[in-house]
Amino acid sequence: MTSVGFVLVVGLAAASPSPAVSPSAKARLLAPQLPFEDPQTVDEFMKGLETDTTGYYFLALAGSNPRKAETFLRAAHKQAPTRRDWAGMVTLLFQSEASEANRLPAAARTAVYQHALAYLQEWYDLTASALKNAPADKRLAETMVALKGDLALAALEAGQLDTARTHATEALAANTNVKSWNYGNIVHEMNEVLGRAALRTGNLVEARRALLAAGATPGSPQLDSFGPRFVLAREMLDKGEKDVVIQYLDLVAKFWARDDPAHPHRSGMAKEKAARLAKWKQEIRAGKIPTDGQWR
Repeated sequence: MTSVGFVLVVGLAAASPSPAVSPSAKARLLAPQLPFEDPQTVDEFMKGLETDTTGYYFLALAGSNPRKAETFLRAAHKQAPTRRDWAGMVTLLFQSEASEANRLPAAARTAVYQHALAYLQEWYDLTASALKNAPADKRLAETMVALKGDLALAALEAGQLDTARTHATEALAANTNVKSWNYGNIVHEMNEVLGRAALRTGNLVEARRALLAAGATPGSPQLDSFGPRFVLAREMLDKGEKDVVIQYLDLVAKFWARDDPAHPHRSGMAKEKAARLAKWKQEIRAGKIPTDGQWR
């Protein structure tokens, strides 16, 4: 990404723990403070990006008018293909759309993800071509993995299970840079996709394996701070799979509720997270499904 603010906002979009406060909703609150809030031309759009100091400029546009954001990204790439990480911004557009799509009726939600599959594949192909010309570019390689992960989720939500499994498996295979801030996110999210796809075909053995593999992530800046969204865990509880979900929560504790002696000021937060995990496990043992925002 091209600025610290933009990197931070990508992380926020990828890991927002509660659907009640989506990244795009936050961005719209900030929109009145942003330059060129509603750009009418590609030049205005690019000038707005250059003058933005908040990291929220593009996210505000994506949240309020995703099709305009998509159109301007495509045009900006043609005008200045190497000026910015345009494909990285596409992943942000998708995260914003996915956050809002989860509130829509089933048919409308599916349509959003079907459309997303098309533009994500378009940008994946463009990025693959760019990487061929610059094979040492680590940023492009990381963007490819992120786009592949987005393709997996979009395919799952669009009902294309075989495609979702293929993309998720390929994203995991390509996720080799253990120093990347996104490494642990990919491990967790792609195993979640594999598990959810397995559940839809009644393969509980594979779903259990995938849930525990998701929990085995080493964590990430986002997962360590906010924790994961417990989508697969909730779906497993719907199937009565209490034991494996409790095992998964014990794995989550290792990165989310870790009490790090090197950061004693975080001890209170770690204890609070551990208490939440203990509360959820107690509810699960009692036959309940947690209702906190991360479980919705």
